[in-house]
Amino acid sequence: MATSPVGKRRLSGAVFCGWAASGFVVLATVGLALPGCGTKGPVLIPVSGVVTLDGKPLPNVAVWFEQQKGMNHGVGTSNEAGHFEIATHKLGKGVTPGQHRVLVHGGVSESPSKTTWMAPKEYSIFDTSGLSVEVTPKQNTFTFELSSKGPGEKR
Repeated sequence: MATSPVGKRRLSGAVFCGWAASGFVVLATVGLALPGCGTKGPVLIPVSGVVTLDGKPLPNVAVWFEQQKGMNHGVGTSNEAGHFEIATHKLGKGVTPGQHRVLVHGGVSESPSKTTWMAPKEYSIFDTSGLSVEVTPKQNTFTFELSSKGPGEKR
């Protein structure tokens, strides 16, 4: 027989086994609930590219990827050369493979009622940007050539 941790009372085998089994169930449950332990997230493909406006690099704009068949969104900010890399919130660098709508948000709010747009506002809305891509392991670098005249217009 085992000894109780409190005092010198002896425990019967059934009570001791019950405690041990309860401890195992608690540990197993906690182990299953720990995030990241033995689980894998979705496959991410690194995505990068360049965004231009009228043939010139477009710096400091947000480039958003939205998967059309899913809820994953990725975003990156262009540098002075217009280069961007996309990352997905909480998942890491890249996006899941498949078809994605793209928007380029280049608005700077000067006040609650005034926004200055670095590119036409239509590019900042998925439904009006006219931009979409298919992301695959072999196709993951993109160039978005925007026009100051708006989506669908030539420079």
